[in-house]
Amino acid sequence: KATFNDPIVNEDGIALLAPQGLRRIESALINSKIIDREEIVVTTLENIPRFLSNDTKIIGITVFDPLGKGPASTTMSGLYGIVHRESFNTYYFRRLITSNIIKNARKKGVRIIIGGPGAWQIGYEEMREFGIDVVIEGEGEIIFPKIVKEIFDDLLEYPIRISPKYNEIPSAEEIPPLLGGTIGGLVEISRGCGRGCKFCAPTLRRLRHRKIIDIIKDIETNIRFGQRNICLHAEDVLRYGTFSLVPDHNKVIELFKNKISVEEFEKKLNLMIDEYAQSAVTRYRLELSENTSKKIDSEISKLEFLKNEKAAKALSLGERPKEIRKTLDITEDIKTIILKIASLGEVSEEAEDMYLIADARYRETEVKAQQVEENLKKALEEVEVRKENWRNFLRKLVEDVEPRYNSILSYADGVGKVILRGLENPEKASIELYVGFRGSEPTILDAHTHSGGERIVATLAFLLALQNYVKSPFRAVDEFDVHLDPLNRERMVKLILASAKSSPDSQYFVITPGKLPVDDYVNILIVQNISGRSIVGMISE
Repeated sequence: KATFNDPIVNEDGIALLAPQGLRRIESALINSKIIDREEIVVTTLENIPRFLSNDTKIIGITVFDPLGKGPASTTMSGLYGIVHRESFNTYYFRRLITSNIIKNARKKGVRIIIGGPGAWQIGYEEMREFGIDVVIEGEGEIIFPKIVKEIFDDLLEYPIRISPKYNEIPSAEEIPPLLGGTIGGLVEISRGCGRGCKFCAPTLRRLRHRKIIDIIKDIETNIRFGQRNICLHAEDVLRYGTFSLVPDHNKVIELFKNKISVEEFEKKLNLMIDEYAQSAVTRYRLELSENTSKKIDSEISKLEFLKNEKAAKALSLGERPKEIRKTLDITEDIKTIILKIASLGEVSEEAEDMYLIADARYRETEVKAQQVEENLKKALEEVEVRKENWRNFLRKLVEDVEPRYNSILSYADGVGKVILRGLENPEKASIELYVGFRGSEPTILDAHTHSGGERIVATLAFLLALQNYVKSPFRAVDEFDVHLDPLNRERMVKLILASAKSSPDSQYFVITPGKLPVDDYVNILIVQNISGRSIVGMISE
């Protein structure tokens, strides 16, 4: 905390100075017209809650060395550094990405995007650990607005790492101007290097030189946001204006001669302020007249409102009497009412309060009951939607599996079908296998109708038909052939081996006491019980 200065923000929490790369992304996003300028804010972690709302869609974070893998960090800190602790960069990045502010934003559905010079350090493992949705590695002025649009349209699957293609790298003219001040007054004059050194990422980027007029505009923007020292930045400042390794003396001199001074800009700024002040005085006088007129209209409206309010209150007490009664008659009526009240006996002074409390509780309970009823209705609707999705999935699965099931059964002179039962109630739903052999009509698979061998063939055929839908990398079948005749045993073995060969990413284990006709791609392990011990051996070629 003693090493770094806090970021400069205005009274609204908006950053006055920010990293140069982040300012480019801010400008590119605004120029893309995907969102309005008022909808994007550059700020600090502590000020995020001031801008976070139900309309917030994205939080973008620029990083320099988030995991401490840069040369300076690995030299000074980490396992092999001078100080065996995580670097400052790593500590502050971890504190930011795991903060309650970011966690609460994710709960609201806000997408977290990481970019900047250190984005290369964030892989899919770190993205899942920290809840990062998108990592953009590389120049983002063209690709970032496209990604934002895809997030708005819900077209991305998360997490995802994205790098710009060659035609998505901005030219010098496509680098957008700064719209705010940069840290250190940094102004980019060239981008890339072009030397092609494989150990250095910037040298692999093509070299581009920005126009002097664009550079001066960025300098003016920095001065307008309070910067008094400007740093012209490039991989090699002396190569400005040339693509050769030899500096172009005239181009470099021209650049520094054209660079605007703070004094020149302040003169221009003072003239602009004088003109603006005169215009502001005129507008103020006009607004003052308009405000006076609005105040008078407001007072008239208030009086009209009070008049109508009092008239309505008087009307609520009853209609205006057509004739005025005598005082004596009114007094007699009051005495009669007093006698009626007395006949009621003693009434607690708290009776009215008790009634109001009971009435309030009744209404509160009524509201809660309505809310519970609405929540239950929504929950039941959601359950029905999920049930229907489940039914559709099962129907589609059976529709895809049944032809394969029949195809496998045909090797054993059989036919079959797969039927789903009771899909209306998931707890009672079931799947039924039908099979028939040697020309007989398919019947439901059970021990009373089919032999042990037929049941094994039908079961194996169904399991083999399901193989493309099984995600486990390991498949095992144990003593499947004990009830099979030699012909069907040979057929099933060939089908199992064919299925294994067609799934190179899965490993099949076939356990049998009998022999297997196999090809070269199959490993055979033999287990023998010799002298009370199991001996395992592998048959080599």
